[in-house]
Amino acid sequence: MKKSVLIVATLAVSVLAGCGIVPVDPRFGHDGFDPTFVRRPDPVKPNIFVDAGKFLVVDQEPIRVGPRDVGPDGRVTISWALPAGTQYAFDADKGIQIVSESRDQRSQPVELRCQPPAGRQRVFECSYKKPAPGRTVFKYTVNVRGLAPLDPYIVNEF
Repeated sequence: MKKSVLIVATLAVSVLAGCGIVPVDPRFGHDGFDPTFVRRPDPVKPNIFVDAGKFLVVDQEPIRVGPRDVGPDGRVTISWALPAGTQYAFDADKGIQIVSESRDQRSQPVELRCQPPAGRQRVFECSYKKPAPGRTVFKYTVNVRGLAPLDPYIVNEF
């Protein structure tokens, strides 16, 4: 009796092992990612990841802002964040630096203010007045202490 149970169990394990069951990463499913596991990009709250301990990666490139991103004060405020609980921190003076791609003075960020919120090292905020109608492109630089800077873009579509 014991021998037949052992044979049946061995056969069952063998059959299951040969079925070719491939584990599926729950973030992606069988075809594309699962939005319940991935945060939708928010143009005014981009995250900055540090890959392999040395490369900066922004979770959206370019950052695209539009009318929905203008606050009641008439300003666009973008808050970049580094991973919490890590040794990474923004450069306190120039964590984020924004410049226009155009030499046209009308395409420059108006009343630009960039600084970390008081007492925070892993968040850096920049705000500027709502741009003129049309499309303007700002280049910005991410400066994290001890890492090479990154130079992505902000696209304003108003």
